[in-house]
Amino acid sequence: MPGAMSRLALPRAGALGPRITADLAVVLVVWAALAALVWPVGDFPLNDDWSYGRSVEILIHEGRLDLVYAAVPLVSQVLWGALFTLPFGFSFEVLRVSTWLLGLFGLIATYFLLRSLRPPTWLALLGTLTLAVNPLYLPLSLTFMTDVPFVALSLISIAFLAYGLRDSGRWRLALGFLSMLLALLVRQPAIAIAIGFGVAYAATRPLKLRSILVATLPAVGCAVVLVGYELVLRRTVGLPPLYNHPFDPLRFVNGDVVSTAVMIIDRLGSQLLYVGILTLPLSLSSLNGLWRRAASPARLALVGGAGLVAAVWWLRTSGDIGPLGNVVYDLGVGPPLLRDTYVLGLPHLPTALPALWVIVGIAAAGGVVLLLACAAISRESARGRWTSYAEAEPALVIGATTAAVSMSFLVLTGFLDRYLLLLIPLGFVCIAPAVGELEEAGYATRAVTIIAILALAGFTILATHDYFAWNRARWAAVHHLVEDLQISAADVDAGYEFYGWHHQGPDSAEGPVRGWSRQRAAYVVAFGPIDGYREYLRFPFERWLLPGTGHIFVLQESATGGTN
Repeated sequence: MPGAMSRLALPRAGALGPRITADLAVVLVVWAALAALVWPVGDFPLNDDWSYGRSVEILIHEGRLDLVYAAVPLVSQVLWGALFTLPFGFSFEVLRVSTWLLGLFGLIATYFLLRSLRPPTWLALLGTLTLAVNPLYLPLSLTFMTDVPFVALSLISIAFLAYGLRDSGRWRLALGFLSMLLALLVRQPAIAIAIGFGVAYAATRPLKLRSILVATLPAVGCAVVLVGYELVLRRTVGLPPLYNHPFDPLRFVNGDVVSTAVMIIDRLGSQLLYVGILTLPLSLSSLNGLWRRAASPARLALVGGAGLVAAVWWLRTSGDIGPLGNVVYDLGVGPPLLRDTYVLGLPHLPTALPALWVIVGIAAAGGVVLLLACAAISRESARGRWTSYAEAEPALVIGATTAAVSMSFLVLTGFLDRYLLLLIPLGFVCIAPAVGELEEAGYATRAVTIIAILALAGFTILATHDYFAWNRARWAAVHHLVEDLQISAADVDAGYEFYGWHHQGPDSAEGPVRGWSRQRAAYVVAFGPIDGYREYLRFPFERWLLPGTGHIFVLQESATGGTN
């Protein structure tokens, strides 16, 4: 047994072995190449990171913590961003570098988590690269949003805790708890990791009073930290207006059990379909093995049919054949927070054919089938190897428990697509043992796997490039209006980020989204024409996803009220 445990321990620094070193070099090169391809250059905010960037600016210039409009603790991320801005000066480009680096750490943690489950050597690298080209992970890693810092710190915590439980390494457990605390002080749902650790600890130790106390202590500690942190904020800098504000809380209206149950099923189904499609490049490798392992092809056909029905039901009842929105909004990533598209809903952006989203829905349903089947096989296979507590799979237990608790949180509090990001690498962890067991060397399976990951990478790279391209054009238009023409920022509507960066403060207590949506400006920066405005200028940008030249328009309020 000691020999088996030593083989499973995390390799020491400097003794990683040629295979691991080569794999990590590949991850680094790919991660750098992705950033170079999409070219995330430009000193401007994206999505909500104007608020988080403002907190960093206030900290380094005024020496005080101000969370502005944050709904989350945020303090770990603010301190991390400040470390980069102190030597290089404040800019959103510097803040993006800080997030990109955390994204790299998250990829490395994913790699070691997958390796801890003893799959074939190629599987850990494939899963890591699949996360790197994820259409949520890559775009968000090139902003100062909280999503990638939270996910990266969570994965680092899970990796250290899993290895620490396996080899009883106290310093690894200590680093795992420290990373968990840092993740918790970015976003509250990190408490799910503490619950996952508790379940894994109880599963890998004899059931005694001491084991129960140790298992529950981290979750209790996280709750105490969150309550204490909120009390400190209330008595010092004050709570931000949106702090602890859920996106779309589950409402139990008049005890209507049926409506509540339907909403819960809808939210769980949406989460599973997202995870299913984004883990597909990994789970596809198990297809041949699953087919042979099934009692009969009819069993898989039945399960696949159920998954297809679930996908069609979701596409029909969601009211939108496209994705949930926010980062992946249709035929691109973003979000595109300009008045014409976000507030008025004008069709100024390229959209995919409805048939494409039906195909994606069917693929997502297939991904859910593979995901659930592989997760079940991973669980049974792991339990079959547990001849003693020391042979348990802490990474699998922590990952599966954290994923289940996180999904429960999202059912209750509501979610956008980016809130599901942590579920993707945890999905890899849940299916890795089964994929390694079921994978069969077949040209067709490998070809389909390669096609899936290349398709995912192609969409992500092209769409992320376009996101930064049109934003550079947008902020070039802003610079021309405000700096060159000396037009007051109050007379310019250049989208949500512009409004938040220039107008947030004590006089905008109603919040940046509502304040912006009610604004009436003499000049509007948009993707296309708006009624009551005439075209004043246009700024071109190069599109890759649908090759060609796009334009950002500067519109001037028209005295006639029509559109020119």
